[in-house]
Amino acid sequence: AERVVAGLRAKFRSCYNQGLQSDPTMQGAVTISAKIAPNGEVSSADIASNTGLSSSVASCIARAVRNANFDAPGGTGSTINIPVKFVQQGK
Repeated sequence: AERVVAGLRAKFRSCYNQGLQSDPTMQGAVTISAKIAPNGEVSSADIASNTGLSSSVASCIARAVRNANFDAPGGTGSTINIPVKFVQQGK
């Protein structure tokens, strides 16, 4: 799962950068709760918590997770929480 999440980071950053255009001071964290089906497909990705990010940024991140494919966990699948944090980069 770590490898897949690492591969999603560019998409997460793109979501955040879009949000910065409407609110240049936005920073915060979101946790996405993803249910992974036994075959590795994401059956759902929901916003478990969101602090400081706009709903459009959080939804964009959840959508990126929903479109991902994980290694097949087998059995009844699994649920993972993916924390994503954005802070303003100092100039």
